[in-house]
Amino acid sequence: MSSTGFDGHPELTEVHPGLVIVDELVDRATALDRLLRGALDLAIVLEDDFDPAPRVDGVQLHPLFEDPVRVVLPVGHHLADRLTVSVHELANEVWIRPHDGSAAHRLDAVLARAGLRPALLLAGRGDEPVEVQALVAAGKGITLAHDLTVVVNRNGVVVRPLTDEPGVRRVQAAVLPGRRPPATHTALQALLRVGAERGKRLTQPR
Repeated sequence: MSSTGFDGHPELTEVHPGLVIVDELVDRATALDRLLRGALDLAIVLEDDFDPAPRVDGVQLHPLFEDPVRVVLPVGHHLADRLTVSVHELANEVWIRPHDGSAAHRLDAVLARAGLRPALLLAGRGDEPVEVQALVAAGKGITLAHDLTVVVNRNGVVVRPLTDEPGVRRVQAAVLPGRRPPATHTALQALLRVGAERGKRLTQPR
């Protein structure tokens, strides 16, 4: 899925100069299909806790870390000084929702669990729509995002954990079972180290 996460691990290019890292965002099924067809030796895939992915025969998954759900508020919001926020405290807010994609499904799941039907502003498409966060920064409403997908300037938004919404997105490394080429083994070990480091960081409020 994404090749990010290798920064700071020069052994990948120094020891294996022929290693090719493909930085392309595709859906989980496409990534695993490419892995099974031999187009990839390793893929980073995502799995939402509210929508468990089916097992795929012939693929070995290694958990890297869990990427938590955050609420994204505009700077100056009356709850911005809080360390955590409850979903129900946001019942009267305008929620900015993508038209489609996993980000939209996540927001729908959170609101359904809380029994809320707030005003919605639709914007953006896909799994990581930048437009949604830009509208939050402009003061048009609030939204949800996973910690790693908050891409707008953090000086323009406030990102807080939700006390009553422990939702996560599982980040996994997918490989084929059995013996692996040295470069694939090195990449997997680097990802496991990066995953452990980021997992610790993502448990802390921003």
